Amino acid sequence: MQTLRHRFMTTWYRSRYLVGFILIGFVSICLELALMYAVIPTEWPRPVRAGLALACGIGVGYLLNAKLNFQVAPKYLASTFMKYAAISVLSFSLNMAVIYYLHDTNESNYWWQRMATAGVLFLFAYGLHRCFTFDQARNLGIAVYASADEDVDMIFGAVGGSCDHVHVDLVDESMGENPAPVNLFKLRQARQLWPTHPIALHVMSSQPSRWLPAAWNDADWFLFHLDCEDSLYDLIFSCREKKKKVGIVWRLGNQQSQLMQYLPHVDFVMILGIAKPGQSGQKTCPEAIELVTILNSVRGRYGFELMFDGGVNPGNIADIEAKYVVSASAVLRADNPLLAVHEIRRSSHFPAKKAA
Repeated sequence: MQTLRHRFMTTWYRSRYLVGFILIGFVSICLELALMYAVIPTEWPRPVRAGLALACGIGVGYLLNAKLNFQVAPKYLASTFMKYAAISVLSFSLNMAVIYYLHDTNESNYWWQRMATAGVLFLFAYGLHRCFTFDQARNLGIAVYASADEDVDMIFGAVGGSCDHVHVDLVDESMGENPAPVNLFKLRQARQLWPTHPIALHVMSSQPSRWLPAAWNDADWFLFHLDCEDSLYDLIFSCREKKKKVGIVWRLGNQQSQLMQYLPHVDFVMILGIAKPGQSGQKTCPEAIELVTILNSVRGRYGFELMFDGGVNPGNIADIEAKYVVSASAVLRADNPLLAVHEIRRSSHFPAKKAA
């Protein structure tokens, strides 16, 4: 029964934006056609009626998508609307081009031609909106420890596939305080339980290269600390050679300026927002949230994405403007972990991309 629930939740989570977009798109087009044929005077030229009806349909469709489906942060509503309107007008223009190509000037045929061409072009428009208009959805990772005492089956039983990626923390004696022995079988187990999810390996070690040979096959993303003893450039090169994504990790005590030389070469910059790496349940440090704001102002120049780990919960996520966030205790210690996942996402979505 629990497996069926997880499958349902996973399927719903993966398709929820698409389902919402389909329903809202259908409502918008129905409204557009109703205005065109029942409200706007029919003696007006069809292009004028179509344009006015389209403007109303775009407005309603955007409000429903922004507020109910994608939950755009209020301060980004205007910029997101501009992109939504531009893509919607492009899609409508393609609709009209098809109708014009058919050379059918019969007024009574317009409504079904509009519906049919909108359906054909739907995936094209949806893809553009997801890439450019509504690119702000959080990517939530559930934290798993690659340690001897971690119960990976229990974590999977709690959240199933409702997360977006799996964040595996490897903590050895060189960086953690009395950590449990490293057990890379937990990484392999995560790969088996979440075969379709990206697996991120956060290597909390002063010598991460010692762990890489045994981890290449089971992780997709690798995250290394700024203050590790190994050459970060060598580690980045090894990840590129293996066709893996790579990121660097800042934690309290690191100089912010240390990040700069690596920004052009990485996929992620992760901010570790807690004082003691490798321990769940800590509060997020204000310095870490401030650094997120700083990095957001420059990331457009370099092409990296921001990731945040440490103390993430529904109460503070609105202040963390990072697309990738990692949570452990806020989800796993909740009475209803699946509801907790939803609450973290619903609290605030990542703001639309900023120009640096």
